[in-house]
Amino acid sequence: MARAFVYPVGDPNAGKPLEIERGGDVVLVIEVKQGDVGQTGADTAQDVTGWTTQLTLTPDVNSLTKTLIKAGAVVNGAAGTISFSLARADTKDLEPGTYDADAWRIDSGSARQLVFGPIIVRGGSLHPAAA
Repeated sequence: MARAFVYPVGDPNAGKPLEIERGGDVVLVIEVKQGDVGQTGADTAQDVTGWTTQLTLTPDVNSLTKTLIKAGAVVNGAAGTISFSLARADTKDLEPGTYDADAWRIDSGSARQLVFGPIIVRGGSLHPAAA
């Protein structure tokens, strides 16, 4: 079962939806567990070596329009670690608000949602370097 995008245990914001700054750089890191892909061993790392992954943001859960699509990078295959790097150019045009986000394994024949939930984009003013 896919998990939600939330701050990790130990973070002062643990359990809350992730927040990113409009016009800022951010790297979202997920750790895929065997339970996330329907296998036994819910807390055991899933080997993601060679996986193709994608992060998408949409204005709301019912929207078919993808506001942002980013490919993921396997950081540590055996540990199940995947990162999604969002550069200023990716975030500068996002309107502040709450977006529906999800991360998928998109390999042919193995498509599966890994993580989902809201991501909040903050910022009434644009990061100076993104203007």
